[in-house]
Amino acid sequence: MIMANGQETPTTSVNLGVLGAFRAQLDGQWREPPSRQVARVGTVLAGWAGEPVERDRIIAAVWGDNVPATFTNALQVHVSQLRRMVGKRTVRMQGDSYFLDIGPESVDAEQMVEYIHEGARMVRREHFGRAAEYFSQAINLWRGTPYPDIFDPDLIARRAKLIELRDQAREDLVECRLELARDRHELAEVIADARELVSRQPLREKGQVLLIRSLAGADRSGESSAAFELAVRELRDSMGRFPGRELVDVHTRSLNRDENLLPRAMRAIHLVPDHPAPNTSAEDRKEIDALASRVREAVIDLGAKLVTVPESDPDRATLIALAVAQALSVDLLTGTIVVNDADDIDVLSTDIRDNMTLQADHLDAIESLGSLGIIRAAQGGKFTKLATQLANHHPQPVLVTIGTDPIGLPSEVVVTHHSMQLSTVQPLTRSK
Repeated sequence: MIMANGQETPTTSVNLGVLGAFRAQLDGQWREPPSRQVARVGTVLAGWAGEPVERDRIIAAVWGDNVPATFTNALQVHVSQLRRMVGKRTVRMQGDSYFLDIGPESVDAEQMVEYIHEGARMVRREHFGRAAEYFSQAINLWRGTPYPDIFDPDLIARRAKLIELRDQAREDLVECRLELARDRHELAEVIADARELVSRQPLREKGQVLLIRSLAGADRSGESSAAFELAVRELRDSMGRFPGRELVDVHTRSLNRDENLLPRAMRAIHLVPDHPAPNTSAEDRKEIDALASRVREAVIDLGAKLVTVPESDPDRATLIALAVAQALSVDLLTGTIVVNDADDIDVLSTDIRDNMTLQADHLDAIESLGSLGIIRAAQGGKFTKLATQLANHHPQPVLVTIGTDPIGLPSEVVVTHHSMQLSTVQPLTRSK
């Protein structure tokens, strides 16, 4: 923030945009460069934020083969104007180089790459809800051609990489939305998104795969086959080659009506007790939702497998359990189950012990599930036995208990309104 006396306050925060025309954000306010050349200088320096960039490199990137005779003075003028735009302390000189005194994380291109990497990490863990959030954030940063209107070969190469990452993120986002679709109405939106992918880039087979799979999931087999035949013609006529293995495989599975083509959310089980929820105020509801979000952060972002939320009031424990189930349902697509009393735990434990099958609804073969969430809003010690059974029979159990005390198993994370810590009272740190 620039004060009346021309001095900067130390609280000034600077973010730069290079995913499109160059711009700068100071304390939440976006600023545009006064000229094309100033934009070019800012773009080049943003390409190596926090690192010195030699004057000769800046000159070559800004003017290419048309360097003016007065390039030294011109560059000084452009740097001076850039300083007025982003803050005097932000643009610094070091020897024969200039640099931006900010970290790479302040540049939207780097932010986009980080979001995509985090989204990919969530996909590997099958947390498609959180992955979709990251991919959406990455795509929303895109305003146009990255690092535009410059002549530096390294930034031009980086531009191509970012375009490829953006295209892949679009496909990954559609795939996440496909896995999250719970009915045919949501599938119809995914089909529309997949058609848009194919229309934009018909030779990228991932979009074709998503279209065929979403059509098959919606039981539109004729359209699914037609989409495959069109994809084959496009590849043959444009590139003279046959479709790849994944495209052929998804078509074959759609012909065989393979149920595993259905979105994971449509194959999930969400057992919630049919008990009336206690009345609660808007303020309590907000507090409970915030607590559920904190539990989601522990499970999804930090990878906790056992979470305890201390709560002595039975009615409030039920509300928290239902809120946690809702918060986790978009990430634990293969199952979230709320057990609300000792009888629920007995039934669940018996089914696991006898044949790994729950009698309720349509969940079978617990051991074949991905991430199964059990949210307990009951008092008593039977949940520890259930937790042990699940840990023995299920590859990735996620257990959340709302009760008076931690249940005392290893790596248990205790979540309250104000903190998140291991039950040993050691701070929980984010894993990379």
